Amino acid sequence: MNNASYTVNRTLPLSAVAEARTVVGLTVRDITPNGFGDWLNQRRDDFEHFFPVSTGVAKNSLFSVISNGVKSQRDAWVWNFSKRELISNVGRTIDVFNEKSKLLDGSAPPVDQVSWSRRMSRLASIGKSFSLNRDQVRVAFYRPYTALHTCGGGRCSGWVSPPPMRSMRSR
Repeated sequence: MNNASYTVNRTLPLSAVAEARTVVGLTVRDITPNGFGDWLNQRRDDFEHFFPVSTGVAKNSLFSVISNGVKSQRDAWVWNFSKRELISNVGRTIDVFNEKSKLLDGSAPPVDQVSWSRRMSRLASIGKSFSLNRDQVRVAFYRPYTALHTCGGGRCSGWVSPPPMRSMRSR
């Protein structure tokens, strides 16, 4: 759809609502999805021929695996524009965790000290400890297109993301 037809298709319904000053009394039309599940029928006929992002097979797509990427559940602690601040945040998190772990105390500390989880509680209650591995700090893309330093995807903070899952189509 070109910009002119988009503007016309978008402007006409909006102008009708603006003229009416209320949606009460406007004609309502039911819409149903087409055979592809598209509600607005904007699918291009050549869509099936686009190069796929992922099919689970490297030679047939841009990526060979499907993954959620780094899932830290504590982004504010393990992502940062500054490598120094990131290491400081992760170091404080690990220090608080290790103190709780020495006491075999799985109860959550104050939220300004660490973002606690059930897994951390379980590990602290059995005395597990972690250390900061600076070699695991790397630059990665965060919520696409923003390069940040992270440490949560490796073992440096003790919280490892799940392994990537293969596409169901490749099985």
